[in-house]
Amino acid sequence: MKYEYIKTIAALFVIFFLVQGCNKNEEIVKYVTTEKQGGYITLSETKVEIGQKITAHFINMDSVQVYSVTLNQTLVTFQQLNDSTVTLIAPYTTVGNGAGNFVFYCTIPSTASGDTVLISSQINYKSEEVILNSLVKWNTNEKVSEVDSWKKDFNGENQGWSFQTDQDTIKLIRSYICHDECNKTETIVFLNNGNDSLPAFLFASFDKWELMKSPIHEIITSGSKIMIDEWRDSTNYSGTFTSANYCWIFWAKKNLE
Repeated sequence: MKYEYIKTIAALFVIFFLVQGCNKNEEIVKYVTTEKQGGYITLSETKVEIGQKITAHFINMDSVQVYSVTLNQTLVTFQQLNDSTVTLIAPYTTVGNGAGNFVFYCTIPSTASGDTVLISSQINYKSEEVILNSLVKWNTNEKVSEVDSWKKDFNGENQGWSFQTDQDTIKLIRSYICHDECNKTETIVFLNNGNDSLPAFLFASFDKWELMKSPIHEIITSGSKIMIDEWRDSTNYSGTFTSANYCWIFWAKKNLE
C-alpha cells in the first residue's frame, strides 16, 4: 500500500513538471513570434483642389506597376515616374462629400497574387462649382513637369503636346494611337494675353477615330478649370485642364527659331 502511494506521488510530480514545461514553451513561442512590417502609401498633400497635382509614394513595398487610379469611382489622370512614385491630378467629382481615397489598381511583379488593389489614406478636396463657367487661374501648388504630361500610346511610346500659334491664339495638341485602327487627339485653345499673363480659355476638343465606328468629336467650352503653371515664350506653356469628363496635363514649348 505504501509502495502504491509513493508511485502515485511520483506520477503526479512527473505530470506537474511536464505541464510546467509545456506552459513555458508556449510562453516562449508567443514572445518570439512577430508580424512582418507592411507597406503604405504617402501623399504629398492631404487637402487639394480640382486640377491640383499630388505625388504618391509607395513605402516599404516591392516594385509596383500601376495601370489605373480612381477617386470616388472617378478615373484619375496619373503618371508613374518609377516603381514607387506616381503623380496624380485631382479630378472633378461631385460624390464623396469632399473626401475620399485614391484607389490604385496595380500589379506587384514579385508576388504571385496577380492584380492588387492599394488604397491611400484619406484626401480632402475642395468642392468647386465649375459647371457653368470655365475658370482660368494661376497654380500656386506643386508644378507639373513635361514627364507628367506624356501619354503612352498603343505601342508604349510617350506622346507629348505640340504647340501652334496664329496671331494671338495658342493651340496645344496631343495625338496618339489607341490601337492599330484607332487615333485620339486632345486640343486646348487659348487667347494669349502675353507673357506672364493669364490667357483666356477659348475651347477644348476631344476627337477619336476608330475603324468601323462613328467618329467622336466633342467640344468643351464651359464647365472646366484650367490651372496655369507657366506661360512664357522663353520657358514653356504648362498646367492642367479639368472638366467633368476629361483631365489633361499639358506642357509645350514654343519653337523660338
